[in-house]
Amino acid sequence: MLFVPQTDEDWSSVTADLPPGTFFWIGLQYQNGKLKWQNESSFDVEKLPFLVKLKKSQRIKVQRQECLCMFARSGKPKVIWIPCIIPRAYICQKDAQESNEPQP
Repeated sequence: MLFVPQTDEDWSSVTADLPPGTFFWIGLQYQNGKLKWQNESSFDVEKLPFLVKLKKSQRIKVQRQECLCMFARSGKPKVIWIPCIIPRAYICQKDAQESNEPQP
């Protein structure tokens, strides 16, 4: 399951241990003029704990299909739009039941 942060606390708990300079996907695309989750999540993009809105100059730049990449740094991560085909890690989480099972 793809990790979708719903609060600053969610975001911090997952990103706190990332080394500075880490790039990662969160599964958000810009397609046909709209922000869209790759996993069809219904989570409202407006509720994300970081700015995702595109200014007019950015909309012109992000016309082709691009994905939201986050760049970990001190404080809040930076939002970067890059082509989805560029390999980057994903931040994911397991189902609660799956994560409670003992690991071998």
